[in-house]
Amino acid sequence: MKFKWSIWISFLLTGLLACRKNNARPDAPSGNRTQLTLDSIYLYAQQTYLWNEALPSFASFNPRKYEANAAERSALDREIFDLSQLKVNPLTGFAYELPLFAGVAKYSYLTDQSGRTSQSVAALSEPENNLGIGLAVSGSLIFISYVNPGSAAFKSGLERGDQVLEIDGMAATAGLAEKMTSAASAVLTCKKPDQSVRKVDLAKSVYENHGVFSVKLLQGSRNKVAYLALGQFNRLSVSKTELDQAFALFSSVQPAQLILDLRYNGGGFVESAEYLANLLAGSSLNGQVIYSEHFNDLLQRGQTGILKNQAYLNDQGQAVYLNGKRATMADVNFSVAANTHTFKKQGALESLKEIYFIVGPNTASASELLINSLKPYFQVKLTGSRTYGKPVGFFGINIDKYILYLSNFEIRNALGQGGYYSGFVPDAVVADDVSKNFGDPAEACLAMVLRQINGAVAAGNSSVPLSAAAPRLLGTDAAAKGMLKNHLNLKN
Repeated sequence: MKFKWSIWISFLLTGLLACRKNNARPDAPSGNRTQLTLDSIYLYAQQTYLWNEALPSFASFNPRKYEANAAERSALDREIFDLSQLKVNPLTGFAYELPLFAGVAKYSYLTDQSGRTSQSVAALSEPENNLGIGLAVSGSLIFISYVNPGSAAFKSGLERGDQVLEIDGMAATAGLAEKMTSAASAVLTCKKPDQSVRKVDLAKSVYENHGVFSVKLLQGSRNKVAYLALGQFNRLSVSKTELDQAFALFSSVQPAQLILDLRYNGGGFVESAEYLANLLAGSSLNGQVIYSEHFNDLLQRGQTGILKNQAYLNDQGQAVYLNGKRATMADVNFSVAANTHTFKKQGALESLKEIYFIVGPNTASASELLINSLKPYFQVKLTGSRTYGKPVGFFGINIDKYILYLSNFEIRNALGQGGYYSGFVPDAVVADDVSKNFGDPAEACLAMVLRQINGAVAAGNSSVPLSAAAPRLLGTDAAAKGMLKNHLNLKN
């Protein structure tokens, strides 16, 4: 029995705190609300965390020590951070979840339910409500780094590569630009690449973002080259039409090379990333493995009784029944076999031999999954900067008024390759050129890829120097905390 889940779906807690039904605690479940929440975080980690073998005993760890002299949320966050630092990556000598920011784990985190009772859905699964614009500092200049389709900025005609001269009547500075990324409104004076200047009034609005920045057929030295810039993997129901239209265009010329620009794609719904993989693959790959998910041994053996306290819900947050009883997360089949995904060809594109990715530090999660999954079957080359490094995913666990996201499984490709915790190092290192739009052959990263395709430079020449100092992206969530899991199989 199989159900598709949105990537951020989480599960209803059937009691106030699940630790009440778990015998891993050496004492009776008494204490105040904060203490019981601290206990529950440890107990769920003990059974579901990918690296649970690194955890000390309950008594030794003593979750309640975090309550002393700390507000509740600070105490909970500190506990999660300390749990996340226990497992050391032998290849680096540092924790797998080595923080990018002080006190913040690279992957695992806690969020408020914000009044939701049945499920928590993160930003990608809902319509966005913002200005729809990204900004970047390049030297002393401010540029638009991206514009979300459907947003107020998109409708106003703003584009990546436009230079921001003024913000709310003041000369544009990094400080003003940083504040503007989360503002409810702004007045921008921008200079287009053709040197024309215009003033634009922006107000945040609610919109659906399908994530497709640009679709083009570029002229190579001999044949057409497909180009697709994708900002995120939104729900397939939101992005499928645009993806299908893009690949209908590509199929019309059957190119051998495709450039996939994921430099700002922090991930999203695996269902959409998997659909894209099936658009890229030829029908000869049908039935071959795309990727597999590897949970800890307890989950694989079905020995995680604590998950009986987490309801198994469908996409609408409704209960699912199995053999006449309400299904729980303990009824999920976490074996590798049940969590291996195979190619099922979509679209008419059959000609691809080489896939060139443009990447950066915000390329993460489902984007890296796609890169890793295609490596066994295509000539894959990367241009840009090192990616984020997130080969793990999670499902949400409700604990009182919070939702806990722990690293629960590791992604591996058909050759069993995964473990890219330090990110993918590009074959050609080139700085993001925010002064030019997506799909502009003169943009530094795209220009390098086209040189490789045209034979002007050896593909994968890692000695290529940076074309310029890397810009500083503003208002971008480098932590890329999108979940990966969107297929859950119940046991038969």
